Amino acid sequence: MSEASLRIPCFSNPRIPSATPVGIPEGQPGAADNARWMTEQASRMRGSAHWGSLPVFIQQPQGIQVNEGQLLTLAVTVYNAASLQWYKDDQPIPGATANTYAKTAAAADTGNYKAIATNSIGSETSETCYVRANSTTPNPSNPGNTGNNNNNGGGGGGGGAPSLLYLTMLCSLLLARKISSRARPSLTPIPLN
Repeated sequence: MSEASLRIPCFSNPRIPSATPVGIPEGQPGAADNARWMTEQASRMRGSAHWGSLPVFIQQPQGIQVNEGQLLTLAVTVYNAASLQWYKDDQPIPGATANTYAKTAAAADTGNYKAIATNSIGSETSETCYVRANSTTPNPSNPGNTGNNNNNGGGGGGGGAPSLLYLTMLCSLLLARKISSRARPSLTPIPLN
C-alpha cells in the first residue's frame, strides 16, 4: 500500500490515519488557510508532552554563603534535559555542565548563579540564586577581623554560658589540687634529740 493510496481527498496529512477527512477539500478556496491552520496546530503539538517537552527544573538552585576555602556547591534536578550549563552573572562558567556545580570558594565567586537546561524542543532557565563568598584575608585596618563579619573586634570570645568541657576541666583541676594538698607530707622539721 503506497502513501498515495492512503491520501484522503481533502487537505490532510496522509501520514496520520483518520477515519474522517480533516480539513477543506483541495479544490476549495479555503484550502490554503486550512494548510496554515494545520501547520500551526502541528507546531503547538510539538511542545506538548505527547510529542516531547521542554526541560523541567524539579529542584532549583539554592543561594548560599561560604567562606574562602570552603566548598561552594550548587545543585539542580532537571527532567528531560539533554544538556545543562551553569552561569554566573549571566556568563557561562567553562566546564560547568553537570547537575551539580562545586568548587573551592574564593571571594570572586560572589554573584548570581543560574542553570540553563536544553533539549531538542528548546531550553528552560532555572531560578537565579545568590552566592556570597566571604573573604578570609585579614583586614589591615582591623587585625582581628578575618572578613567573616562575625567578629567586629580584635579578639575575645563571645559571652554565653561556659562550655561543658571548660567546667569539667576546671572541676578536675580543683579536685587534683585538693587531693595533692592532702597527700603532701608535712614540712615541719623533726627535732633531733
